[in-house]
Amino acid sequence: MPSQDATYAPHIVSLVRETWENRASTTIARNPLADNSWSDVTGAQARAQVDATAKGLIAHGVQPGDRVAILARTRWEWTVCDLAIMTAGAIPVPIYDTSSVDQIQWICEDAQVTVVIAERTSHAERAREVMAQGTTPVREVLVIDEGAMDALAKDGTTVSDAELEAALATVGHGTLATIMYTSGTTGRPKGVELTQFSYTRHIAGMSDEMSDIIQEEGASTVLFLTLAHSLARLVQYILLAGGVVIGYCPDSSRLVPLIGTMHPTLLLAVPRVFEKVYNGAEQKAAADGKVKVFRWAAQQSIAYSKALDTDRGPGLALRLRHKVADALVLKKIRALLGGRAHWAVSGSAPLGDRLGHFYRGLGLVVLEGYGLTETNAASHVNRTDLAKIGTVGPPLPGIEVRIADDGEVLMRGDQLFSGYHRNASAYAESVVDGWFHTGDIGAEDEDGYLTITGRKKEPHRHRWRQECGSCGIGGPDPRLCAGQPVCGGGRCSAVHRRAHHARCGSPSRMAQGQGLGTHDGRRGRAGSSHPRASAEGRRPRQPCRLPRGIRAHVPHHRW
Repeated sequence: MPSQDATYAPHIVSLVRETWENRASTTIARNPLADNSWSDVTGAQARAQVDATAKGLIAHGVQPGDRVAILARTRWEWTVCDLAIMTAGAIPVPIYDTSSVDQIQWICEDAQVTVVIAERTSHAERAREVMAQGTTPVREVLVIDEGAMDALAKDGTTVSDAELEAALATVGHGTLATIMYTSGTTGRPKGVELTQFSYTRHIAGMSDEMSDIIQEEGASTVLFLTLAHSLARLVQYILLAGGVVIGYCPDSSRLVPLIGTMHPTLLLAVPRVFEKVYNGAEQKAAADGKVKVFRWAAQQSIAYSKALDTDRGPGLALRLRHKVADALVLKKIRALLGGRAHWAVSGSAPLGDRLGHFYRGLGLVVLEGYGLTETNAASHVNRTDLAKIGTVGPPLPGIEVRIADDGEVLMRGDQLFSGYHRNASAYAESVVDGWFHTGDIGAEDEDGYLTITGRKKEPHRHRWRQECGSCGIGGPDPRLCAGQPVCGGGRCSAVHRRAHHARCGSPSRMAQGQGLGTHDGRRGRAGSSHPRASAEGRRPRQPCRLPRGIRAHVPHHRW
């Protein structure tokens, strides 16, 4: 990494500031109101809020290099605090808002957090419990819903513009931009260190590759994925730097009505969201006695999309059927998604060919991607000019990929992490001869488009993307140890049950929710069994059943 390559902005704040200065009187962000309408924030207002908050942090004793944690849902104030911490020369440390006291304690201790900015009283109570334990450097908890933003702005009036700019001047390419903690699927969460250069290089490359989306007239999105996750945070920086209007949705139960009033052109989501939209539309059609019509229309949408990949394209008969399907069904789903959305970015798990073609057939191109926190969220993504359904696309600018002899995907590049915080041994195990070993198995086609096919050296075939809110096993979800069902059947549940009981005394129980996959990592319908088990006359294994929002991890796209 160059010490200060003038090709790229020195830090994230400079990129965002430039855009806000150019759009001083233009809306750059929107906050939801109680009636699902929006309150607009202009570029000038955003800059003023960030600077005022940064001055307030300085007045509260935050110095360059200090770690400040953010414990909040996705909302505009999260972004203001994030950028304000950087402006003050400090380092933001995101914490999932569902994290338990033990998880917060570990992150604050490992990252040496001095101040926690919490959203609600419930978040603050957990943070204050950590502070009271005295095992971390945390000395203050600020609460957004208790007036922290106004208080910081008021306290910051004693800090001059010169002092603020002096603090920002300490930030450069080699400065840590953040410490992002992984989900801790194989032990304690590891703090992934990402520099300012990792972000500014990545933002520049991705902005060029996704220019059709970012530079579209009236481009906008509704952001609801947690900003504590690396993907949502990276995409947010790209959109802020590109001037895309972002509507913030802190409550996923309000997502559909907020999309309806925002009318976004871009959707950033995970496959579960697209599955829920499809399943919800099918269930509504069934309730209205029109399920056959819906399924016929879905078939036309899928067939139309597949025909787009052929040399001849859709034939006349298919185009006519597709037009009828659009009038009967497809246009209603487009309306549910705001009516203007024609691009979507998806990661964290495979979308599947069926849903990919279904959505493209109704006019929404879903660009699947792949990456890990260590690759700064994204290493691959399908392109607007060539999206290959079923792949995660080619590498992004600045990233090199090599497939090892055993099929493991290896990567190196400017955007990759600089290390695991206070864990040099783990970094040495992950990065060998300059190549980061992802642990994922994959293959590239002739165009360099990557397909993820599995996971290397899975301990017991499942990796959990969410942790127990009490004991930290397996991002965080307190349901796992709150007496609610987690996982059932087979060795997987036994391992999980013993581990949970050992740590927090709350054994897992058999889930009653949707079946999402079998124990050998295959995805399947609820009630399906291992095909070899029946053939050999043994009792079939039962599928792993997980609560909504928690998925089997293999195979997957790691965003």
